[in-house]
Amino acid sequence: VPHIRCVACLDFHPVENTITLECEPQPHVYCRACLLDLFEASIGSDASLFPPRCCKKPVSLDLCRQLLPKEEVKKFDMRIEEITTKDPIYCSSPHCAQYIQKRMISSGIARCLVCNQRTCAVCKAEEHQDQLCPDDEGTKMLKDQAKKERWQECTSCKNLVELTAGCFHITCRCSHQFCYLCGAPWKQCPCPQMDE
Repeated sequence: VPHIRCVACLDFHPVENTITLECEPQPHVYCRACLLDLFEASIGSDASLFPPRCCKKPVSLDLCRQLLPKEEVKKFDMRIEEITTKDPIYCSSPHCAQYIQKRMISSGIARCLVCNQRTCAVCKAEEHQDQLCPDDEGTKMLKDQAKKERWQECTSCKNLVELTAGCFHITCRCSHQFCYLCGAPWKQCPCPQMDE
């Protein structure tokens, strides 16, 4: 049985246990375990890893669905929904902060399936019954702190982002890419940018 080397783990594997991705300038071969690791990392907490890529080229979503276990396919599809949702809602509980699917929003209230917290879909704070969205003191303090620390707000989902190192190219957890200096969509501003 012929064997071929995986570009990720560098081990040799039987050809039938590998998958070839059509990359440029040449295809790359992954063993099933390493490709599965790549897919699982892409649906983890680091949104910049989604969708899974090789040589900056996204891996076929159909291939992802074929290789992932059913439970992982659900997570994968939920991540797709999250990044394609125009104004995503996240659980207002600071200990949870999970994405809440559109189907879980009713009458302006989003219910988290993970912790059962109810979040206002308008102001994104904890549910406040039939009252108008409050001028939350905590939010005001956070915005003041963000201004003081020069954090940037994602223009797509309004989440705050802090640059701790690296270039000014930010990929938010909602997958929106923007300039950390001015907040404009990436490469659409006069700010200094590294060649990417």
